[in-house]
Amino acid sequence: MEEVIFSAGLVYLYLNGYVENEMLCIQSIDTYRHFEDGFYQHVIEGSTIADEDDEIVHIFAIVGIKEKANQIYFMLENTLKDNFNHILAGENIKKSSKMLDKTGNAFFNVIKLRK
Repeated sequence: MEEVIFSAGLVYLYLNGYVENEMLCIQSIDTYRHFEDGFYQHVIEGSTIADEDDEIVHIFAIVGIKEKANQIYFMLENTLKDNFNHILAGENIKKSSKMLDKTGNAFFNVIKLRK
């Protein structure tokens, strides 16, 4: 049985950046200020608006204990690759991971919805 990776000690972060009137503007949403579902909703709202401009850059990050952050990063990367292959094969994709707690799965859900 796989062990759940708890989000304690980690901050999940979403940034988007764009240039407006020759100035760099950055929007930051993180799980420190917006916990669990609040994080998910704020990122969806912010990124939906940001998607209207092709020049906006989206950045997703996991900040915290290196070993734990890397463990989650590699798990997410592998799951996204698997989901891509499932899409190509016409199969269902994974919508969450048993290895992540609720906060980690909220972050995963935001990432898998990005274009």
